[in-house]
Amino acid sequence: KTGAAWEAVPLPINYPKADSPWLHIAPQSIYWATRFCAELYGHQSLYITENGCGYNDEPVVNGEVLDLHRRDFLRNHLREAHRA
Repeated sequence: KTGAAWEAVPLPINYPKADSPWLHIAPQSIYWATRFCAELYGHQSLYITENGCGYNDEPVVNGEVLDLHRRDFLRNHLREAHRA
């Protein structure tokens, strides 16, 4: 067999990502990964043990962290997990 078992799909320059250049934000991957495991292997219970994003945040001012991007990241991934 020749060729790779996977394909790297180029993303547009403005595709959502965290501060790490490799960390593109794709909450729909949680949906498809859980559906794939359930359909292919018949698993009814799946555990997602880690999902997060990294940002070079500004220092905390007056004890307040404005991290709406993390809130949206978590909200969007949980929505996709619930949808699956």
